[in-house]
Amino acid sequence: KEAARRGQEIPFDKRAFLARDIANRVLLSEDSKEGIVAFREKRKPQWKGR
Repeated sequence: KEAARRGQEIPFDKRAFLARDIANRVLLSEDSKEGIVAFREKRKPQWKGR
């Protein structure tokens, strides 16, 4: 949602950088790491919203 909203406010050539930055924040989050660990351990993830 953030990328779509902010993408309208910036020039087209800068949108890829915005998408990369947002994706990095998501992939480095605690919940992302928990999801990977839970998958490997074949259990449901314990989401914290972070």
